[in-house]
Amino acid sequence: MANSPFRFDQTTEQQFTICAQTRSLLTQLQQATGLTDFLQSLQQTELSLHLLRRSLESIAVPFTVCQVPACRFLAYETERDKIGEAKMILDTRFDQPITIKELSRKVAMNECYLKKGFKALTGKTIHEYQQELRISKAKELLKGQEHSVSDVANLLGFSSISHFSTAFKKATGLKPCELLA
Repeated sequence: MANSPFRFDQTTEQQFTICAQTRSLLTQLQQATGLTDFLQSLQQTELSLHLLRRSLESIAVPFTVCQVPACRFLAYETERDKIGEAKMILDTRFDQPITIKELSRKVAMNECYLKKGFKALTGKTIHEYQQELRISKAKELLKGQEHSVSDVANLLGFSSISHFSTAFKKATGLKPCELLA
């Protein structure tokens, strides 16, 4: 604990959720080096005052500085990290369909918590997010005009061309072949 003064135990973290901006300020305060003593002192004072202001605002006007997570379990950084890991898996494996059950096993999280937490942090369901990634990549591939519609459907892991065409039209309002023309 002596080497990292801004680490908190789980109980404290749950009571006082630290949002990304506050965490960033704490990190900057820890890493304020490379300046003259005077400038470093000024920077540390400025960051400390900024942190104090945010802390006072969070007490005086709750839920405006750092939003309280929609799901209580998201107050824990470890749980938010698991959601982030799931998002990263989806980002890298968008061409390989993955079930929520498989995804929850990979990140070691309850399926229900994964679904609720993912929606709370991204604003989209896991399926919506995955579909959006696939359609976005499909647009790129089709605009490049190096692949046919059936190639793109296969590359992105759609079960059939008709399923791909339906999903593409629903998301973009266009038929996939219209981007080829």
